[in-house]
Amino acid sequence: LVRLRHDKKPDPNIGTELNIIKARNLNGNTLMDTADINAVAMNVEFAFANDGRISYTWNTSPEFWEFMLTDCGLRSLTCATPSQTFIRLAFKAYEMKLKWETDVDPLRGVFYASHKKKIQIMKESKSWGEMPFTKYVIRKSTECPGAFKFELYLDTVVFCPICGAKGAKTCMNHMCAKCCRKSDVVCKLKTHNAD
Repeated sequence: LVRLRHDKKPDPNIGTELNIIKARNLNGNTLMDTADINAVAMNVEFAFANDGRISYTWNTSPEFWEFMLTDCGLRSLTCATPSQTFIRLAFKAYEMKLKWETDVDPLRGVFYASHKKKIQIMKESKSWGEMPFTKYVIRKSTECPGAFKFELYLDTVVFCPICGAKGAKTCMNHMCAKCCRKSDVVCKLKTHNAD
């Protein structure tokens, strides 16, 4: 599924908003793989032919059958888009002012501008103390144009081996500016030069 556009529009007839997705390669299976965490476990896909015939296909996720054929208890299920699921879970907890924890790995998969907007809303709020994004930085995805991914914060920061302060990742000596200026090796960073 390649999302081209995603809108939310209120529908007065049913009293809630509708998610309207314009996409390429949209079918029942791709919809389930990319849908919201609490939205789609099964669906019916209809095809309308020019001669008036209607055909349909039932699409169900393995998790749906596991839920239906076992004890029907709530439990953690696998997800196709872990980073998106991580953001959605965090945002739902934020909206409901709940504590939360999850075993979903946000470093797997990519997310989009709508997810990034949810992160920004949570970061700007001072009322929610469970901010889950402090361990991560957001980078543009190199594999998926228009998408983003999480990286661990500690993987993006180099600590100075001399004083322990944050150093510049691009510093030739991998030191902070103060210690780099005292070093015998001249660094290419202007802020690290003694002059």
